[in-house]
Amino acid sequence: MFDHAQQDNELRRVMDACLPGLEQRPNFDRDVLRQVRGEVKVKKKLSVGFVLIIVLMLAAVTALAAALLWEQQVVPMKEIEQTEGDYASWPIEQKQALIRALIDSGNLAESAETAQLFEDSTDEAMKHSLADQLLLTLTGQTDVQEISIDIITYAILGPSDTWTPEQRVWWQQVTDQVYGSKDAVDTLVISKEDDISEGDAIAIAKEAILAAYALQSDALDNALSVADLYVTEQRPDYRRWNVQFKLLREGSDNYVERVYTAVVDETGQVIEDPDVGAVTPQTSAERAAVLSAGYPDTPLFEQIDDLAMQAGKTVFQLWPLELKAEYSQTIAPQVRTIVESGDLTTLNNGGVTDYDVIAYSSYTYGLPGGMDITQEEAFTLARQAIMETYHLDSETVALYDNCYIYFDITDPVVTLWKIVFWPSYASAASFPDGFASGQGHLRYKVELNSQTGEVTKAEEFAFDALGGNLEYKLKLY
Repeated sequence: MFDHAQQDNELRRVMDACLPGLEQRPNFDRDVLRQVRGEVKVKKKLSVGFVLIIVLMLAAVTALAAALLWEQQVVPMKEIEQTEGDYASWPIEQKQALIRALIDSGNLAESAETAQLFEDSTDEAMKHSLADQLLLTLTGQTDVQEISIDIITYAILGPSDTWTPEQRVWWQQVTDQVYGSKDAVDTLVISKEDDISEGDAIAIAKEAILAAYALQSDALDNALSVADLYVTEQRPDYRRWNVQFKLLREGSDNYVERVYTAVVDETGQVIEDPDVGAVTPQTSAERAAVLSAGYPDTPLFEQIDDLAMQAGKTVFQLWPLELKAEYSQTIAPQVRTIVESGDLTTLNNGGVTDYDVIAYSSYTYGLPGGMDITQEEAFTLARQAIMETYHLDSETVALYDNCYIYFDITDPVVTLWKIVFWPSYASAASFPDGFASGQGHLRYKVELNSQTGEVTKAEEFAFDALGGNLEYKLKLY
């Protein structure tokens, strides 16, 4: 991503910040850059004080250069990962190449361990052990199976929420180059001089969110604000900021308890963006109010509410299998009769037809028997299926921590375990690329033959923040 000219410009920027006034010494930048690159040796004797200043300045320059170099190393390393699979299965030559890349970029120090790793006389088992331990130490992981180029990148650069918008643009380009766009709904772009600034977009979004949710003026002061400028395939010339305010649990620097989101367009307006499934803060606040109010006070919804109370007032997706089976026997037939009649008035919830009720009444749920694999076995097989099919590492899959599990007996001959991989609210906000784009925007559904464990269907689909139509709803059940 960065050529030498770009890198030199960045180094000059750091030097200007570290040593103001160098504009009076026009050759200084050039000479130091040449020394950093090893092109010339210092011949003049400098004062101790000035040498110290140069040492401090070079430390800052080296740190910046290391980051740039790793950005250059990521793509070839990810290509190895694509070819060889998970890091743990790499041949030693590829592991050595990764360690060398980390050393060259300044993220691993030369040591007795690295020397032994590259020594011809070291046996291969020891080389694997040395490489693995170096990376476990760097990433803070405890299991070599968890090591990936993504994990290494986050260990070097930190969580992506702390990156600059430009770095997140770079990372999306890297992942798209290696994996393809994976049906990403947006493309992050670098802001231009005539765009609304990141700071202005954050201020506009904050004001809209405070007003929509009737929050105190200081409610978002301690939130982590993350803003990305993006375009979409539908409207490639329409530039807008996706702004998120992430409230962290007290005492934690990574557990996100709540996220408020607003999209600010190029005119400074807070908008609804159907291209990415984003609603305005006002709409989001109104929906939250409807959900908190519970089901309507009608005979049908009172029956649903009774079962929901038994399930701890959770949504249908999270009900235990026994209550889902009871619903299928007692309430679903009533819903199907209403749908067949064509008059959906009695399915109104908050002024609109409740398509979720229609969706989960479209299937018949039951309970597994002695010939069926267990729920735990089904979950393990489904998890493995999405990892292999969609090239996900275990850390990414772990973010899908709010899974929906169904035992579907709609076809009594071939009964199914159905598992939808869904992130909890906190985990959705913890995706490295955010929950409104990239990986964080994707959901997964796996269906398995309940007796053989064979995967009969695996599906990846985009999250629809607007709620989606019935076709979308059916994917959730």
